Amino acid sequence: MPQPIPVVPIGGVSVVSLTPEERFLLGEQLLREGNHEAARTEYQHAADHGHREARYALGMLLLENSSQEDLVQGMERIRLAAIQGHVEAKYELARGYALGKGVEKDTDLGELWYKRAAESGSPRGQYYFAQKYYQGIDTLRDYSLAASWMKQAAERGYAPAQKEYGDMYARGHGVPWSEKEAAAWYIRGANRGYPPALHLLGKCYLDGKGVPRDPPRGAAFLKKSAAAGYAPAQADLGQLYWEGRGVSPNDEEAIRYFRMAAEQNVPAALYYLGRAYEEGRGVSKNGEAAREWYQRGAEEGSPDAQYSLGLFHFYGRNVGENRLEAERWLRRASDQGHGEAKKFLQSYY
Repeated sequence: MPQPIPVVPIGGVSVVSLTPEERFLLGEQLLREGNHEAARTEYQHAADHGHREARYALGMLLLENSSQEDLVQGMERIRLAAIQGHVEAKYELARGYALGKGVEKDTDLGELWYKRAAESGSPRGQYYFAQKYYQGIDTLRDYSLAASWMKQAAERGYAPAQKEYGDMYARGHGVPWSEKEAAAWYIRGANRGYPPALHLLGKCYLDGKGVPRDPPRGAAFLKKSAAAGYAPAQADLGQLYWEGRGVSPNDEEAIRYFRMAAEQNVPAALYYLGRAYEEGRGVSKNGEAAREWYQRGAEEGSPDAQYSLGLFHFYGRNVGENRLEAERWLRRASDQGHGEAKKFLQSYY
């Protein structure tokens, strides 16, 4: 039975002794209230008496700090909690060894603890192996094995895994292709407020993939994702306002969302800003600004921006006429399957 921890009287008033579990719960309450220092003190008391959850909580608090001493102490608390069987402590210890954070870097030990975490039911550990086999990181790519790990993490409610498992159904990687199953997993991730899942679920409703086609509903999910700062959703939402799809057409709103996404260099947003300045939609017409946005979009890989930039060089729009530079960008767009770029090259080169 846990022994009460003597508490030093405060302000001359004796405080009733608390057990390690009570100290831990008090720390949890203080942390929720934003009092990290007081929470750390309570966790410390409970951790010193071997409380597993307190060791993990204290370790995570210490890892938030930048001093090497705190990192070392934090990882030691994590290690002790992991040895006691704390599932997520096993995962954090694995990351520590993998990154050399608070402990000497040891990738073999890191891999060992990742495996222990995953096999103990850590969704983040399971997600780690799903990504490892899906991308073929230091191993042969194996979609079936990736799907097995991803499913376990997804079923445990880990939103990134729910979104990725949906992607696997959308691509038929490791599981039978199914738009309905993909949408079902996006819904689960969206219900947890995960921005990438909200974004993809919105696109499902826009296109009627796996769910009934409902553009206004799709736009509503994109708005939620965009409001959370997810740049791909911001770019797609800008395009909806540009086209008047699922929302009333509004060039100013389109530009606002394109600018948000452009701050994170989303290629499509950079292209549309170039087009807006070229056409004078939502902004004053400005050929030089259009060329600059196309340049940025082209460098980030947008085939539309590469094609447009190629035309600017070909015709000498706001830049000196340069057929070689035009060809370079047109071929880059063509290599990505841009039909108009292919036609232009066939006609002029």
